[in-house]
Amino acid sequence: MRIAEVIQVRAFNGNTLAQAIEEARGLFLPDRPEALEKLELWIRNDLETDICVVLSWASDRSREVKSKLGLELADFFSEYGWVLHSVWGIPRETGLKGA
Repeated sequence: MRIAEVIQVRAFNGNTLAQAIEEARGLFLPDRPEALEKLELWIRNDLETDICVVLSWASDRSREVKSKLGLELADFFSEYGWVLHSVWGIPRETGLKGA
């Protein structure tokens, strides 16, 4: 199963969002977990105060808990606004065309 850990941030205001984005771009992962495939920063098109950090994990087992890295990032971004932290799984066989 592939795992996506999602950290959504709704910044307190536009200035706070700019600070959060600047900080996110400067993230340095000295001890990057081996199973972490990528870390992406998404910016919401229709709401100027929202960003989303997506951690993509490769895993042969179901990851039912939030990772240490995800918890650290959620805590880090909580100073910039409201944070929602969740874990999503993609089964190997989705049954959807094109998947």
